[in-house]
Amino acid sequence: MKYDFLVQPGARVEDIQFTYEGAESLSIDQEGNLEIETPIGVMIDERPVSFQEKNGRQVQVGTKYKVTNTEDGNRTVSFQVGDDYNPNYLLIIDPGLLYSYYPGGTGSDRGNCISIATDHSGNVYLTRSTNSPTGTFPTVEAFQAEYGGGVNDAFVTRVSPSGSLDYLSYLGESGEDAGNTIVVDIFGNACATGITGSQTGSFPTVTPFQSSYGGGSTDAFVAKIGEDRTIIVNNDPGECGAIVDYENLLGVTCNPSSGSFFR
Repeated sequence: MKYDFLVQPGARVEDIQFTYEGAESLSIDQEGNLEIETPIGVMIDERPVSFQEKNGRQVQVGTKYKVTNTEDGNRTVSFQVGDDYNPNYLLIIDPGLLYSYYPGGTGSDRGNCISIATDHSGNVYLTRSTNSPTGTFPTVEAFQAEYGGGVNDAFVTRVSPSGSLDYLSYLGESGEDAGNTIVVDIFGNACATGITGSQTGSFPTVTPFQSSYGGGSTDAFVAKIGEDRTIIVNNDPGECGAIVDYENLLGVTCNPSSGSFFR
């Protein structure tokens, strides 16, 4: 998606106001980029670049986003221009969308995880759930290329700074599997946690400290995926919990009701 705003001579820049339908929140990061949080992830509109043509040459005009709360509880986006703006000349405001895409197939695909992660290279990591069958879900460099079945599988993906998929993989089997939280360590290893209803022998455990399904409606899982897109460890520790990053990434989950702790 690409768009420009043309402010004619004598027009008011502050009259430009817009919002993003379906966005859960709008915010401005430290670099002045606009972050649009949606149910399937975060889109980024780069800090706007604006210019005017004066005496046959382009002159850059300082411009930044402004997010305002409205009386009806929504948030609108507008622009603020610097003192170098001359209202007697045409102004071109050029925001840049870094990337946006549909990571899904023909089934129900969800990206509303508790958190997403980024690494020092600008890659973005996301986990949640899908029940799109094999051949429709756009797996890339997958450690599990086929849908495991059941209610849904978890998925894990890494998106490069340019918006291309480094990897996108199913993670699950015959039960209800979904990712909740993901973090990444300084070596590029991702650690995802979530829930699984897949029974013993079907969920893809690797070097587990609990190798059998604990019972009940669901167990938790902790999966560590290497920078080379292979599963390093995939454990089935009991019940749903949370994950914490300790630089070299030791997976942590707990059972809030029983006080159980795994590390």
